[in-house]
Amino acid sequence: MSNFPKPSAPATYQSTAPMVPLACCASATATTLRPAGTISGPTLMALADCAMYVVLLSAVGPVGLAVTTNLSINFLRKGQPGQDVLAAARLLKLGKRLAAGDVNLLSETSPDPIPHAISTYSIPNA
Repeated sequence: MSNFPKPSAPATYQSTAPMVPLACCASATATTLRPAGTISGPTLMALADCAMYVVLLSAVGPVGLAVTTNLSINFLRKGQPGQDVLAAARLLKLGKRLAAGDVNLLSETSPDPIPHAISTYSIPNA
């Protein structure tokens, strides 16, 4: 489908426990790291947006024109240097035209979120 271009950055998707419908991962690579060894803010925002998009599509099916209408992210703490970041995303509300959800981004070794994101997606008419 032309509505679903391949992502420019590598990401891994896996299903997880029922409490967390989706987990995604951003790898710590030379292109995603800041000088201190932590994953950059733009990479974290892209991971949060991508995770929510996949969760939304898992709920509504392949709607190619579903788009982000809002993404708010709070950076809570610095991530662990050189570690991958895992995204745990879930839908909070799924309506006919809008969907809202949140994402916690976690270091591999810490249960505390690095940032927390809240997003809203617009769902087009079928």
